[in-house]
Amino acid sequence: MTFGCCSSPKPTSKDADDNQIKVRSAEIDKQAIAAVKTQKPVVTLLLLGTGASGKSTLFKQLITIHGKGHSQQVRLEAKKTVHKNILTAIQTLIQRSGELPAEFNTKMLESAMAVKDAIMRIPIESPIDETMAQKIAQVWNDSGIQNTYAHRAKFQLDDGAAYLLDRVVTASAPDYIPNDEDLLRVRVRTTGITETLFDYKGKSYRMLDVGGQRNERKKWIHCFQGVTAVIFVVAISEYDQVIFEDHDKNSLMEALDLFGEICNSEWFTKTSIVLFFNKSDLFQEKIQHVDMSVTFPDYTGGNNYDNGIAYLKSAFLKKNSDPGRCLYVHVTCATNRNNVALVFDSVSDTILSSTLSGGGLL
Repeated sequence: MTFGCCSSPKPTSKDADDNQIKVRSAEIDKQAIAAVKTQKPVVTLLLLGTGASGKSTLFKQLITIHGKGHSQQVRLEAKKTVHKNILTAIQTLIQRSGELPAEFNTKMLESAMAVKDAIMRIPIESPIDETMAQKIAQVWNDSGIQNTYAHRAKFQLDDGAAYLLDRVVTASAPDYIPNDEDLLRVRVRTTGITETLFDYKGKSYRMLDVGGQRNERKKWIHCFQGVTAVIFVVAISEYDQVIFEDHDKNSLMEALDLFGEICNSEWFTKTSIVLFFNKSDLFQEKIQHVDMSVTFPDYTGGNNYDNGIAYLKSAFLKKNSDPGRCLYVHVTCATNRNNVALVFDSVSDTILSSTLSGGGLL
């Protein structure tokens, strides 16, 4: 079984990303060979999907559940990112509150207006002290800002924004250390490859999280023709939203296009593919108010959650051009630890029975 790239050309200096790819591939090959020598199979799972699909949240959740957890150093370093996420969110909401149509009632009250300028002047990389946290909390609780948040589908705002803004006072304390939930909710755009190793049910797993935005896909997608399975993560709640890179491209349409490329790619012809319909909690909430027909004109299931899931399942499975390939679909909420644990248990059994037994690795 081949891990990483299928060839090992001599490194060149023309492209730092290519060098990183080769180094990473060599490391994966070396570890895989070592595993074979000790007759210990390695199950390599590749997380793919568009940006903001929840891949990295799923990755972090599995580290918490099956890995060694997050070190104190990781938590301390994440404090800066928590603060950055909070500042990005509140500044975005303040800006958008003045841009949305008047009928949305997003105008801020005078009490919040009095402190908004101070918030907007803060550099995005700055730490948040307790005084500033109180000002941010005041603006966050303003009725106009809450109405702006309610219309967040009309602009880019991370899913964890509300959770982190609710925690701004706690996060500003000098002795604050992010907990597991904070680490799940904080958003860091994945660049390159992040990997983790863990054991589960007597097998060794290597999970690779690959950057999902367009420029990241071009760098890495061709390096993984030998993985055991691809887990393709879709943010199904974003059916009325656009992607970060292109405000003219619908998020679900982008995911459908990418999934079609993955399913029919020469690199994954013998690879199991598992679909994770992620952010099911947000989808269930949104479909009550936003009909999926805004993006899919032929959708007639109304605000019914099960109808919506069934429609999306059919739409994604139609992208597969190989009638002999088995695709597996799971509905997930990456921030829900119990849900992820149950789904991964099912997925691991499916992958091991359908893929590894055929390769003589069990």
